[in-house]
Amino acid sequence: KEELLLSREELARVWVLRKVLNPLSVTESMELLLDKLSKTKSNADFLSALSGGVG
Repeated sequence: KEELLLSREELARVWVLRKVLNPLSVTESMELLLDKLSKTKSNADFLSALSGGVG
């Protein structure tokens, strides 16, 4: 269960990310994720950078 692995803040950011990615196609989702992840040094940095939205 992810709620046992992540803090409440991280979990909220993951939910925001899922809401952003959900309406996109698989290809669009992957392109967006790859673009955003390539601009951070780690997954933790990526989650920290999410401030209410990804796009």
